[in-house]
Amino acid sequence: MPDIAIPGSLQRLMDQMAEGTFRRFEHLWWDNTVANRPQVTRTVLEAGLKRKGADVSSALVVAHGPSLKRRNSLEAIRKSGYQGLIVAVDSAAAVCLRAGIVPDAVVSVDPRPRIVHNFGETEELTRLHPEDEAYYRARADESHLGADPYATSRENRDLMNRFGAQMIGLFSTAITPRTALRCREIGLDAFWFNPMYDDYDQPGSFTRKVHDLVPVPCLNAGGNVGTAAWVLAHSVLGARRVGLVGFDFAYYPGTSLKQTQYYESLVELFGEDGVADVLPVLPHPSTGERFFTDPAYLWFRQVFLEMEASAPCETVNCTEGGILYGGNIREMPLRQFLHETASAGNIELHSSVR
Repeated sequence: MPDIAIPGSLQRLMDQMAEGTFRRFEHLWWDNTVANRPQVTRTVLEAGLKRKGADVSSALVVAHGPSLKRRNSLEAIRKSGYQGLIVAVDSAAAVCLRAGIVPDAVVSVDPRPRIVHNFGETEELTRLHPEDEAYYRARADESHLGADPYATSRENRDLMNRFGAQMIGLFSTAITPRTALRCREIGLDAFWFNPMYDDYDQPGSFTRKVHDLVPVPCLNAGGNVGTAAWVLAHSVLGARRVGLVGFDFAYYPGTSLKQTQYYESLVELFGEDGVADVLPVLPHPSTGERFFTDPAYLWFRQVFLEMEASAPCETVNCTEGGILYGGNIREMPLRQFLHETASAGNIELHSSVR
């Protein structure tokens, strides 16, 4: 499968993503890690699933890209009787519960306070920053919390209170302490790792500094929670076949440029008239649909492919959309993946949500 041809100017912008992310979040990563230190009592290497009889040979990792809803992926999973592991990113966990699926594990890496609302929060305890609230309201169809983020958070709270104790959490030490505390409130057992922020072996390494403070395993999370969940599914939970849903790394045609996640940042760099020029439009190799993407998503895709090349698992992208293809990744419709791996074992647990 041919790879994506990336113009040199766009590649240079992508190469700056890691450094820019580091500058933006370094202090927040450190402050959160210091605050979380008393709560870090178990590492991901000690993670044990709550569900008995799970088939750990395969896993489905559920990210929250737009294809998750458009392809009705969760309904297909719920009806299939799939017995393998279900690993959800934090923004998709409550979405899974609404669809009648209790994930086996929830992964969280983002250090920002708004992430606690994915687990349900009391508005008075954690207000959304005005920029976050505006972000969600402007992106109602594609974002995690929708047009009324506090109403969604309240719904998430009720669901997590009911089903949190059936799941485990695989958490970065850099998540906000309120998120960690909220997960304790719902009975979600936490197991921890340090992200690999930079080269551990280099002098002055930030990763080494964090590990000296909290000596838990360091994991290459690929710069985003979806990639982190994929890594944890095979490297910690032991799945040798990992299916992906909701891994778009792209936007559907017709999505307003103003609804893309990095629009404001790109306007600062290129002006309003120049944004479209740095958002490549790419055809999906199986469906022929055309998706557009941005430098951050292209960077995530590039890192994922580099990591997947040496991963000890078969990776099957069942998203049926987006731009995550190439390398050793297999493309497969979700229903085919489920047909090949499903059995009757876990449909009763997952349908208990309804």
